[in-house]
Amino acid sequence: LAKQCQLPVPMVSKILKALTQAGLLLSQRGAYGGYSLARLANEISVVDIIEALEGPIAITECSSDDPQVCVYHQQCSVSNHWNRINEAIRGALQNISLQEMSQLRPARRPPPSIATITIAQ
Repeated sequence: LAKQCQLPVPMVSKILKALTQAGLLLSQRGAYGGYSLARLANEISVVDIIEALEGPIAITECSSDDPQVCVYHQQCSVSNHWNRINEAIRGALQNISLQEMSQLRPARRPPPSIATITIAQ
């Protein structure tokens, strides 16, 4: 997997361990061991994966549920707006499954522009 992704083995091992601890992967030791999904791919959301690797999604510290993160939390006039933005992003990511992410689609690229050359006579 590390070779295919062109990533260092320790990094891939750390990612696999975090996904296993979060209950997204199952680990099997031994000669025929390896990793497999703990749930169906359509039951694992992008939020599940991000939170397993990075922790709770919070676009700013204002989005944290911990009031001790900011001394101005109680009187802040923008934290509610940041919370709404954070929840919108989290909701969008929650609605995308691993199965959807794994379905490759051809890239849509604009057609190449036609170059014109003017030759002076």
